[in-house]
Amino acid sequence: DLRNFRIKTAFQATVQHVILPNKKWTKPKEYFSPQIDEAVKEEEREAFDAIKNKEVKEVKEVKEIKKVKEVKRGYFW
Repeated sequence: DLRNFRIKTAFQATVQHVILPNKKWTKPKEYFSPQIDEAVKEEEREAFDAIKNKEVKEVKEVKEIKKVKEVKRGYFW
């Protein structure tokens, strides 16, 4: 697990009073990449659900309008 490796490395550096070289530093992009990807997917899913719900609502409204027109024409028994 990468997280445990980073924790062990940090602890070892602390005990030895050593500063890690820049090459071993964790870059924010690498560290937060999974969280960012998850947030983007969630945002896309919410946008899709919103569009889907809007379409369902519009279909229901069209069906309701058709029923009203049928009643006005006398086709609805």
